[in-house]
Amino acid sequence: MKDQDLYWLAGLLEGEGSFCKGPPSSPNSSLISVQMTDEDIIKRVSELFGVSYFYIKSKNVKWKDTYSTRVRGKSAVELMKELRPLMGVRRKGQIDEATKAFKPLRKTFLDEDIQQIKKMQSSGMFHKEIAEVFEVRREIITRILIRNKD
Repeated sequence: MKDQDLYWLAGLLEGEGSFCKGPPSSPNSSLISVQMTDEDIIKRVSELFGVSYFYIKSKNVKWKDTYSTRVRGKSAVELMKELRPLMGVRRKGQIDEATKAFKPLRKTFLDEDIQQIKKMQSSGMFHKEIAEVFEVRREIITRILIRNKD
């Protein structure tokens, strides 16, 4: 990203953006989001994020319709780290919380890991508890157990 785009984005996100950590069930879902009524601005942000944007119809006829875009996961965390030096105290705190909570996905599980997961389940552990041990989403543990039934 060019410096001028980064500075423009930092200014916009300082006033209009959100920097959020993922929920405990999905700690790899840290995100940056922005929502506003100006489609051209959201379009530019979405291009800088490398994602699409979406239209939100207002539920109140007195309010304007809005547009929103967000980036999640590793891409969001990398961008947060790049933006952090340009942000104010409050936004830096939000970024610190979101990046600290980020747990990247484990891409591969060894046969030993799968055997350990099966043992943990047979000992009575819930999928959520196993997921916390392996620092992945609960859904990943469920998929592993379904695919590796004996």
